[in-house]
Amino acid sequence: KGATYYGIGAAIALLSRCILFDERQVLTVSSVQDQVQGVRDVALSLPQVVGRAGILQTLYPPLDSLEQQALAASAQIISEHVAGLVLS
Repeated sequence: KGATYYGIGAAIALLSRCILFDERQVLTVSSVQDQVQGVRDVALSLPQVVGRAGILQTLYPPLDSLEQQALAASAQIISEHVAGLVLS
């Protein structure tokens, strides 16, 4: 892909500015959620309000039944793979 490091730098700059100046922007960031579609303690990227104190609020967009099933399946797959990791 070439220069993907510019995208990483831009994302870090945006997050840093948002936190530093308490901008409270809605950004799609990954964090561990207590529960998503019946799956507990799974990290997912969701729209979240980010400010000086970190993630202030998670926004759950309305999903139709197929989208809810797909989100639940994704959360379950991530949860199973994380559980299968052996940490040394």
